[in-house]
Amino acid sequence: MSARPDAVTAAMGTLFDEGWTRGPGGRGDEPAPKSFGRRGGGTRSYQHMARAAAGNRAVVVKLVRGGGCHDSRQLGNQLEYLTGKADRVFDSMGTYEQRGPLSGDEAREAALRWSAGWAGMTSAGQTAHLILSFPQDTDSRDVQAITARFCERFFEGQFDYIAATHSDRAHPHAHIVVNRRGEDGRLFTLRQGTEHSYETYKDALVELGQAHGVALEATSRLQRGILHRAPTDAEYRRGRTADRPRMGADLDYARGQIARHAESYSALAAHARGIEAIDHSRFTRGEIASYTRLSDLAQNLQRAAADLGAGRSLQSQNYGAIPMYQQERFTQALQRLDTVVAEAEDRIAAAAPGERPREEARLSDALSKLDALLPAEARDQELAGAPSEEGIYAKQNAAIAMEHVARVGEGRIRGAAEGSGISGDAIMARLREGAPNSALEQQWLLDDLRSVAAHHGFDLSKQGDLDRALEEVDRVHDRIGEDVGLDLTPAQREAIEEKTSRNIQDAIADMRRAGFDRAGVSSRSFDIEDQARAEAKAEVLGVARTAPVAPAEVSPQAQPPERAGGEATDQPMPTAAQAAAGDLAGEAKADSIAPARRDLDPLDTPASYYDRFVVTKQGDVQEFYRHYDDARAAIVDTGDTLSTKAADKATALDMVNLAAHRGWGSMKVTGPEDFRREMWIEGAAKGIKVEGYTPNARDLEESARRSDMERPRSLQRTDGPVPATADRGRDATRDLSRDPAGSSAPTTSGDRIDYSQGVRGTILAQGTRPYLDRPGAAESPYVRLQLPSGRSHDVWGVGVAKALTDQGVKTGDTVTLSSTRSEPVTIKTRDPVTNELVEKQGSRRAWEVQDIQRGTGTATGTTTGTTAGTGTIAATAAAAGVLIAAKSDLARLPAPTDAARAEAYREAVEERLTPDEIARLKQGDISGLEGVGSREDQLSVAREYLKAEGNSQPALKQVTEDWFDERAANAAQDRGVGHD
Repeated sequence: MSARPDAVTAAMGTLFDEGWTRGPGGRGDEPAPKSFGRRGGGTRSYQHMARAAAGNRAVVVKLVRGGGCHDSRQLGNQLEYLTGKADRVFDSMGTYEQRGPLSGDEAREAALRWSAGWAGMTSAGQTAHLILSFPQDTDSRDVQAITARFCERFFEGQFDYIAATHSDRAHPHAHIVVNRRGEDGRLFTLRQGTEHSYETYKDALVELGQAHGVALEATSRLQRGILHRAPTDAEYRRGRTADRPRMGADLDYARGQIARHAESYSALAAHARGIEAIDHSRFTRGEIASYTRLSDLAQNLQRAAADLGAGRSLQSQNYGAIPMYQQERFTQALQRLDTVVAEAEDRIAAAAPGERPREEARLSDALSKLDALLPAEARDQELAGAPSEEGIYAKQNAAIAMEHVARVGEGRIRGAAEGSGISGDAIMARLREGAPNSALEQQWLLDDLRSVAAHHGFDLSKQGDLDRALEEVDRVHDRIGEDVGLDLTPAQREAIEEKTSRNIQDAIADMRRAGFDRAGVSSRSFDIEDQARAEAKAEVLGVARTAPVAPAEVSPQAQPPERAGGEATDQPMPTAAQAAAGDLAGEAKADSIAPARRDLDPLDTPASYYDRFVVTKQGDVQEFYRHYDDARAAIVDTGDTLSTKAADKATALDMVNLAAHRGWGSMKVTGPEDFRREMWIEGAAKGIKVEGYTPNARDLEESARRSDMERPRSLQRTDGPVPATADRGRDATRDLSRDPAGSSAPTTSGDRIDYSQGVRGTILAQGTRPYLDRPGAAESPYVRLQLPSGRSHDVWGVGVAKALTDQGVKTGDTVTLSSTRSEPVTIKTRDPVTNELVEKQGSRRAWEVQDIQRGTGTATGTTTGTTAGTGTIAATAAAAGVLIAAKSDLARLPAPTDAARAEAYREAVEERLTPDEIARLKQGDISGLEGVGSREDQLSVAREYLKAEGNSQPALKQVTEDWFDERAANAAQDRGVGHD
C-alpha cells in the first residue's frame, strides 16, 4: 500500500517528503533533533555581534601560512628574529619568563631542544606560527597578560611554545611559535570544530580580554558589514593593504549574508528590550533588588541593523561604548539559552522513557527562543508553527486526555499501546507535557514510529514496512483519541461519562442476578466498562448501535487461515453484561499436564515472572500486571486457564512460557487469529500440542526454527517452581534461597549464577529491552554485569533496576547483587462498581545491592545501602578518565589541560605521597616518586605537579631541565646515539 494513514499525516507534515533519509544500515534515519548544528553553541555568533554593536573592537587570530619550520636552523633564525624586538618573552617551560629579547645563542639553544624530539616529516613544518593582533592603543601590559593566559589555556601540558609580545606597530600583537609535536605524540593542527580552531581561539581572547578590562569582539568581516575580502598574506607583505573586491556570485553571496546579519541585529535589539522589560517587571514586584538597563544596547543594535541595511559597515568609533556590565547581562541571557539546550540534551539522553518528554519540552522551548533570533526566512517553521489539530500530543489535545485521566485513570490509554511497542510511560509523560509546536509533536511521533518498527521488526527504509509502521502508530493514536473523546465537545464528554457510570452499575446488577459473584464481576470489569462506554457514546451521539469488529474475530472455534478474515456484517450490539460474560480477547486452557508436573501447585510461577510483573492473588485467581499503575492485568491466571485482553505477541509468549513451566502437554486456544497463531508457534516449539489453530507452511518453519533455539536453553533451564509454602497467601515473603530458578536469564554450567549467594560484577549497561531479546517479547528493565571471569550476564526485572537507582549505582560501578526473598507491593486499580481507586496486594523479587565499588575505585564496605565516598581520588579519576589505585598509577595520568584538571592532578599526587615526600618534591627532590614508572615518568609527574601547585618556581625550573635532559638522553639512546 502507498497511501499514508490520515491520522498521522497532519502532524507529520512534509517530514517524509523532505527530511527522511535512507540510512547506511538499511533503516530509515529521521532528522536529528534541532540544535542549530552546534551543540550548546547556538548563540556564540550573536554574542559577538552584540559586542560589536556595543562598541567593542575586533581581535584577530592568524595562522601564518608557510610560517612553520622544518629544522633547527630555520627555527633558530625565526626565534631570533621574533624575540629580538620583543617586549616580553615567555615559554612553556618557564625558562624565559619575565625576560626581554633573547640573544641569538638562547634562540638557537631553544631550537635545538625542540628539534631533539622531532620525528618524521610534515609538509607544514615541525612548528606553527600564530599571530594575535589587538586593537590600537591596547595597553602592552594587557597584551602580555592576555597572551600568557591564552598560551596556558591552549598549549600548557600539550605543546611546547615560545611567545613574544610586540608593541612597535599601531596594533600591539603577539607571535606564538608552537612545537607541533605534542608530549603525547599528537600533532598540533588548527581545525574547525575542535579545541584548536579560529572560533575557539577568538572566543577565548574575548573572554580573557573581558577579565583584564579590554573590550574585544570576534565577529566576521561580513557580520561587520565589510563586503570585500582582506588582502592575502603575500599581498600584505608586499605592502598592498587594500581589500580584494568580490565579483559575480561571490559578491551576491556576501550581500545576501550581510542582509541576513542586518535582520539578526534587529532581532537582537528586540531581544534586549524584552530582557529589560522582564527584569523591570521582576524589580517592580520586588523579586530582584536591581536590574540592568539595556535600552542603550538595544539602540546600538538597531543602529547596526540600519547601517548594514544601508550598505555601511560597523565602525566601533561611531558607536557609543556600552558599559561592560550591560554587555554581560545580555550575553549571560544568551548563554543561558545555550546552557538550557546543552543540559536538556544531556538529560534527554540519560532519562528513562517516562521522564524524557519533560526534558524534550524544555529543549523545544529553548530552541524556539534561539530560533526567534534568526532572520525570518531562516527560521525553523516547525519550531514556530502550531501543532496539528488532530494529534494526541498537541498541547490542546493532551490537556483533554489528562482530564480523562483525572476522571478514570491511565488504564485505557496504556491499554491502547499494549503490544504495539510504544511505551505507555512515554505516552503518559508526553500527554502530561503537551507539544506546544509542530517540531516537538513530530519528534514524539517519530519516537513512536521507531518503537513500533523495533518491536515488529519493520525496516523503515522499505515503503511497505514504513506504511505498516505508520498504520500501527495511527491505530494506537486513534484508539487513544477515541477513548479520551478528542472528537467530542466538552458537553458530550461529560454526558458520556455520566451515562457510562450508570451503564456499568446496571450491567453489574444484571450479572449479579445472573449468578456472578464479586470475583466473577471483577475479572470482567474491563469488558463491562468497554461495552458500557460504547452504549453511552451511541446514546449521546445518536449513532447506530452495532457490534464492534474486534469481538467478531474472537471465536472459540479454530478457523483455518485461508478462511479467516471474511466480511463483517452489522449485528445487534450485545449489552454490557452479555459482553462481559463472554470470552476474553485471548485464552489458553490446559487439556493435559505432564505426569511429572501434576503434583505442582496449579498456580506455580517461575521466579523470573516476579521480576517482570507485579503479581496479585485473590482466592484461586492470580493476575500479572506489567506496571504498578496498570488498571488492567496483562494475564489472568486460574491455574488451568490463562486469559488476556491484550492478545498481543509479547503476552502470548509469556502465557506459553507459563504453560510450559507448569508442564502443560496440550492446550486449547481461542482469540484473534494472530494471537492463536503465536500461541501455536511458540507452544509447538516448546513441545506443547495446541488446538484452535491450523498452521500453514510458514508457521511450521517458524516453529521449527524456534524449537532449535529452545534446545540449548532447555538444558540450562532457569525457570523453576516457586517453593511451596504452607500458606500460599504468604507468598509475598517466600524464601527464594532454595529456588533453582533464581536466575532470570540463561546461564552456562561452567559459571552458574545463584542469586541467593550473590553475583558480583561491573555494570556495563542499564535500561530496557525485550525480555531475553526475544522478538515480540515485552520490554523489561535489565542490568548487564561483567563477571570476574570476563563473561557478561544480564539480570532482569523492575526490582533490580530500582535497587540500583536507590543506591545511586551507575554504569562503571562494581556491585554484588543478591536476592533471597520477594517483597510485597501495592498497586492501585479502579473498582468496577464504584469507579474508585482500590488497592491490591502483589509481590516481586526483592534485591539487595552490596559491596559497592564506584568506578573511581572507592569501595564502600559490605553493608547494604552504603554510598560511595567522594574523595579527591574520585575527582581525579573523573577528571583524568583513569583509575588511580596506587602511587605507581600516577604515571598513567595525562598532563592536565585546564585549571580544573590541574587541580585534580595536584590532589592525586598529594593523596599518594606522604607530607614529607610532598615537601621534598617542592624542593625539587623526586625521590618520593620512586616506583612511578621510569625516571622520565617521575620527572614528568613532578613537573606537572609543580606547575599545578604554582608556588615552587625554582624547583619547577630544576625539574623541567632534568626532565628535558632525561627525555633527550632516552631519545638519543633509542636512535643509537650517545648523549653527554
